[in-house]
Amino acid sequence: NKPFEKNVFPESGFDVVTMWDVIEHFTDPVSEIKKVYWYLKSGGLFAFSTTDPESFLAKVMGTRWSWYMEMHRVFFSHFAAKKYLEKTGFQKIIFKPHFRYLSLGYLATRFAAINPKVANILHQIFISTRIAGQIVPYYANDLYDCYAFK
Repeated sequence: NKPFEKNVFPESGFDVVTMWDVIEHFTDPVSEIKKVYWYLKSGGLFAFSTTDPESFLAKVMGTRWSWYMEMHRVFFSHFAAKKYLEKTGFQKIIFKPHFRYLSLGYLATRFAAINPKVANILHQIFISTRIAGQIVPYYANDLYDCYAFK
């Protein structure tokens, strides 16, 4: 658990570097991508997840999109991520949908941004039927995983 700066770890010292829900918090994510490349061995993997500002949900929600928050400094579309990764030197880049696993009770509260009344009704139904704690896969098409190989 150290700062992610050059020369903290050996060059080409890692097979894999991951950043789950991290890259959107950097003020200069391109410099962070360059550091990742520097730290990876040849053939190494950089895997990250992030929000997708080009997603259907982001476009429909507009300024009410739940990922627009002060702590998120940048947003990478697939196109932008691919461009910066390739420019840095990454060879093979794969994008996949990012599934989350949430309780039905929590998921119901997330609908409040769209329709608070529906969210409340769903939440009450889930509580009364005792399934609010049931964990389900959830895909809103607004997050993605990226796998980039050096």
